[in-house]
Amino acid sequence: MIKKTITIRISNGLGNQMFMYASALAIAKKMNRELLVDNETAFSLKKSISEFSLDIFQISSKIAPNQLKFNSFFGYLKRKFLIKTDFFRKEKLFYIEKKNRNKISQYQEELFNENSLSNFFLEGYLESEKYFKDIRNVILEEFKFKNIKLFMKSKLLNDIQKHNAVAICLRQNRFEEGKNKNSNKLNNYQQILKTNKLTI
Repeated sequence: MIKKTITIRISNGLGNQMFMYASALAIAKKMNRELLVDNETAFSLKKSISEFSLDIFQISSKIAPNQLKFNSFFGYLKRKFLIKTDFFRKEKLFYIEKKNRNKISQYQEELFNENSLSNFFLEGYLESEKYFKDIRNVILEEFKFKNIKLFMKSKLLNDIQKHNAVAICLRQNRFEEGKNKNSNKLNNYQQILKTNKLTI
């Protein structure tokens, strides 16, 4: 009997990648499928500024074989064609998470509906803990570092352990992409952080 699988397309930065993986793993478990990780397709185009980063963790899922990836320009065209023609399929080959104009997505329980295809592709931000809160302990194990000794050598570790440390990341490029109206907003954020003795 052929093992049914889900292939998750990993993309964006580390935080997004962790959400995608955690949610996809939970979905695969609920559907009794094996999760495969596409670690290349989203990063194969020149415009990508990110890279696959989940390999610093002890994730248990296998990397998808090449036939389940869409690398190269031909692969890019193939994926676009399959997504377009998916409209005519009764059982979808792709499940692409819906999002609004601000690229915000919401928890969608229909993701767990059964699909008899031996493999289907999952794409989306999947930014909701509702997907994986039932397997919290499993996810914590998945996201343990491979080389914990490397992180223990960090000069910042002692400071972090002594304080109630919080990390804040501002994607400044979002304020500088030709949108001058956002420059004042960035300055305001910087001032708030400095007032609270934080730095960026």
